[in-house]
Amino acid sequence: SIKITEQSKILFNITENESFDLLFTELRSVYPKSVKRITGGVRPLHNDLARCKKLYKQIITGPSFAINLDLHQKILLCVQKYYRDHLKDNKQEFMQLLATFLQQRTWEQYLEDVSNIQELPKDTRNYDAI
Repeated sequence: SIKITEQSKILFNITENESFDLLFTELRSVYPKSVKRITGGVRPLHNDLARCKKLYKQIITGPSFAINLDLHQKILLCVQKYYRDHLKDNKQEFMQLLATFLQQRTWEQYLEDVSNIQELPKDTRNYDAI
């Protein structure tokens, strides 16, 4: 889990945009990059990254324009739950593109399920659903 304190921002001269970039990179590292197709080959899930970045910034900053780290952590947990549900039901081919996942706010369906989990498990990060 990445937590940047105000002291470290000053020490390392990290701007708000750089801080957001770290969080977006973490989201991308948790969301599967691709899934197998039933017909063969792979389907990439990380497309239109500029749109994804804009959507994610709107989600975790909200109207206050301050980054909500708690919401970021909850979304990462929601991504993992979403992935596990699709893996368990053998429906990983039907996973949404990252842009669709953010646009349709699919992560909100899993907020209640992950609400009492405090920390992202380190051993469950995946880079491909293949």
